[in-house]
Amino acid sequence: MLTTKGESDAAIVEWIRLLAAHPDASDARQKLAALYVKKNDPASARSSLQGMVEGDRAKPENFLALARAQAAMEWPDDAKQTLAKAIETFPTDPDLLAFAWRQAMEVNDPATAAQLFPMVCKAAPNDFFAEDTVKRYASFLDSQKAAQATMEELSAKQAADELDAALLLRLAISQNNREAADRALASLRSLSSPVRSARAASLLAGAFGSPEEQIAALQAVA
Repeated sequence: MLTTKGESDAAIVEWIRLLAAHPDASDARQKLAALYVKKNDPASARSSLQGMVEGDRAKPENFLALARAQAAMEWPDDAKQTLAKAIETFPTDPDLLAFAWRQAMEVNDPATAAQLFPMVCKAAPNDFFAEDTVKRYASFLDSQKAAQATMEELSAKQAADELDAALLLRLAISQNNREAADRALASLRSLSSPVRSARAASLLAGAFGSPEEQIAALQAVA
């Protein structure tokens, strides 16, 4: 009620009182921060949000909530610092890694996206999440006009691991390079499980194969 009436000073006092009694109330911290932003007091807003991860509140889910709030406030550098600190402490948390990676792509930070990509794939809860991560990263590289250069780099390395081979396959398809796609599939067949290899073969057939080859590849996956 106070906020809707524009009585921001009184509303701030009320939120501060609430947080004094309930310091774990993350929603209250975010609402208080929003009020400080409206008063053109970003320092107080940042301090209010930072309380979300102080002391025993320094948990993965709270770091994630803080980073989301900072991103919503359009403070990408703050969010990046929060996520970097969180990942140092919780380097295998899948939700932190996934959000940090998506945020890096959102703010056009290819170096951070590249650094986090293998970590996100490794922390993925299952093959489908991992494969979707590869698909998204290939699309990001394509948008950055970096697909061709990355494909050439992976080809020179001969796609020595499963993740490189999976990414090479996606990039080769996006660049309409059948030869590179065939090499990537050959690597995946030697590195991946039969199920993942079958899905990769279906992907290649969908891009380059005849209708009969596409049907056969889908049947192999089923």
